[in-house]
Amino acid sequence: MHKKQNNSLFEKIQNKIKNHTEGGLFGAALRALFARAGAAGIALILQVQLARLLGATEYGLFSFAWVLILAFGFPSTLGFGYSVTRFMSEGFATGKHALIRGVKLRSQQVSLIAGTIFALLIWLCISIWPSLIDAPAMPAVLISLIILPFFALSEVQMGIAQSRSWTLVALVPPYIIRQIFILIFVLVAVFLMDMNPTSQMAMIATLIATIICVIGHHFLLAYKLSPILTKGSNEYEDRKWFKTSLPLFLSDSAHHALTHADILILGFFLTTGAVTAADVGIYFAVTRLIGLLSFFDRAVSNAAGQRYAGLIAEGKQNELRPFYNQTRLWVLIPTVITAFFLILLDDFLLGIFGSEFQKGGEVLFILLLAPLSVALVGPAEALFSLTGGEKQSFISFLIALVTNIILNIILIPMMGILGAAIATAASQILRSAFLYYYILKRY
Repeated sequence: MHKKQNNSLFEKIQNKIKNHTEGGLFGAALRALFARAGAAGIALILQVQLARLLGATEYGLFSFAWVLILAFGFPSTLGFGYSVTRFMSEGFATGKHALIRGVKLRSQQVSLIAGTIFALLIWLCISIWPSLIDAPAMPAVLISLIILPFFALSEVQMGIAQSRSWTLVALVPPYIIRQIFILIFVLVAVFLMDMNPTSQMAMIATLIATIICVIGHHFLLAYKLSPILTKGSNEYEDRKWFKTSLPLFLSDSAHHALTHADILILGFFLTTGAVTAADVGIYFAVTRLIGLLSFFDRAVSNAAGQRYAGLIAEGKQNELRPFYNQTRLWVLIPTVITAFFLILLDDFLLGIFGSEFQKGGEVLFILLLAPLSVALVGPAEALFSLTGGEKQSFISFLIALVTNIILNIILIPMMGILGAAIATAASQILRSAFLYYYILKRY
């Protein structure tokens, strides 16, 4: 009897959640969260092992080179990393296989060519102004430039897999297998080949792992697509594809510039002595922990985004604001709880990276303000992007980016990595306030 009552109570709660979240979007958010959090958890474990192996100084040099890849690798798809998902999905829905083959090939070509051009431009800047990069960081940075086009291609291949909703096929090769290979290659180099653990060696391992995963991912996609994608000649709608992809490229560039500006500027300040490579390593380790909080916003945005667009399409604008407020709570509550535990356990969590990294407690406390400000406005970016507010979202990125760069340049020479943390938190708070103002004004 007691068991039946519990089952009944559970069913009531489940039904209530389903009814109040527009067809079970809360459950969809949780599923998306756990899928991404699983990949992030493995990535964090591997980053911890890499930090412990390299030490704060070499890990800092590696981090700077790796962030160069992230900052320029994502934009190197020129927006095709996202648009290929849309165009291939449309092609499968309409049976236009020639266009599917065309956009698949074109997106791969664009990412490799654009990634190579970005890498050459960075190399040219370094050649003209060698003082931009600290000498100990130069070998790792040069290797990172070789990785750049392969990284861009891996992002496009992930978009290709997502066009068929193959989440594991999309995420596992670039976000799990690649990092496992990096760690394996580093361990082999250190313990079997008796090499010193350095940032240069770690970047060589990253290069090999990236190339292997890109090639493996390519053949895996070919195998998965072969039963459903017919062979034949390709058709191209380059004008349409580039017109759609360009705004995505601009938005993506602003987003990743804002996300990685602090590490990049810290890296450039290595030549001045304002910060050390160990400082950069400590800061980067803190950002790995802070990054855990972003998954709540991403998961809810993925789950609720379609409903935002649907309400507009159905002419139910009056329901948009209440639903947005509800989804905001889905982001805010778990973010606040997780932030509390990060503050409570900061010394222990940073100590996992190594005793040197425990100096980052103050940086962690300040940087937490950034994801908390994002949580306060919830999936605002998704709301704007899917309901015709792309312009406001892009403007908010630009304002935050300019603020971030100016504050970093001013504060880092005065306060080191604490200055970078303050600049990053302040710029994100400003962006969140901007987004919320436009939500109140528009909806």
